[in-house]
Order: sequence, then C-alpha cells, then structure tokens
Amino acid sequence: MGVNERKLREKEARAKAILDAAESLFFERGLDGTSMDDVAKKTELSKGTLYLYFTNKNALYRAVLRRAYTSLLKTIQAKEPEIRNGLDATMLICETYIEFAYQQPGYFQAIAHYHSDTVGNLSDSSGAKEPGAPAGNEVLQLFAGQIQRGLNDGSIAIKVDNVVSALLLWGQYTGVLQMLISKQKLLEHYYQIKADPFLETLLLQTRSCLENKH
Repeated sequence: MGVNERKLREKEARAKAILDAAESLFFERGLDGTSMDDVAKKTELSKGTLYLYFTNKNALYRAVLRRAYTSLLKTIQAKEPEIRNGLDATMLICETYIEFAYQQPGYFQAIAHYHSDTVGNLSDSSGAKEPGAPAGNEVLQLFAGQIQRGLNDGSIAIKVDNVVSALLLWGQYTGVLQMLISKQKLLEHYYQIKADPFLETLLLQTRSCLENKH
C-alpha cells in the first residue's frame, strides 16, 4: 500500500469514526442536545480536527440523514422482487416505512426531524451541497415511480399526479408514525388506541383510496 493510499484510508476511517460518534449522540440526545464539543469529546479529537471533515453540526446531521435514507432505500429495494403490480409495490413501501420507523427509530427520527424543518436548507454555511437531500429524493422517486406504474398497469384506479401522491403519502405516514411513537401511552390511556390496529386501518384506507373504492 502506497503512502497516499494509506493516508486516504486513514482519512476515511477518521471521518467514519466522527460520523459514528455523532450518530450515537444524535440518537441519544437529539440534534439540539448535541454539540460539536460533545462529538469532539466522544471521538477524543479536537474541534479543529472535526471541522476539517464536517463544516458544522448540521453537516454531520445531514450525513446521518443520508445514512437513514440509504438504509430505508436498501430495505425497500430488497423486497422489490416480491411485487406483482404498482399498487402492491406502493403499499409495500408504506409497510416497509412503518417497519423501518420501529426497527430503526434513530434513523426514522432523523428523517422526521428533517421534515420538521430543523435543518431544512439545501446547503450549509459553507455553501456545500446537502448530502441528505439526494438520498431522500431517491426514496421519493421510487415511491412516485411505483405509483405511476400502478396508474399504467391499472392497479391504481384513482387518477392522481404520481409525485404529488407520493409526497402526500410520505407526509401522512411520517406524521402518523411520529404521533404514535411519541404519544403512544397517551393514546392508549385516553382513547384505548394501540399502534398495530391503528396502522392496519391506515394501510387499508390507503389501499382503498388508491383503488378508488368508496
């Protein structure tokens, strides 16, 4: 291994270590509860060293966000061979997103946090392009593509714009999942509402709407 290659690997390993540390802190304390000082302490690096790799805390967050979207995308794509038509594919994305929210809560909260506009700009203070957004766009494009497939093959009967519909479903499921996860005990105590049957109803209503069965 040459000197340059070794230095590149060392740089990549350090960047990963910083990102791993930041991710752990974000999951534990949230974005607002984590500082660059916290990340520096956890990695045993100086803040100056951190800034060589990430321009600020938001840049770190966006890198975690990209991991979240990439993980979700891979999970969805791994199930694609099972799909028969566009409607089934669209419903599988909805179902997978629900599973993802509960199985990878840290990544789900990163996505939900982004959609709540805590880090909504497309560039950080240095003007660097946000790395999280393209990964999110890939998920949205996959969603919209399967809705269009359903429109083409006739499995989705309601006449809708595929991108608008993908955004509406994405926003709806993100909001519902946030509510259920953050207020589950209150919903059970006051309304006897449990997450599983509530989500089953949501999925049934989504399918019924797309099939245009009213």
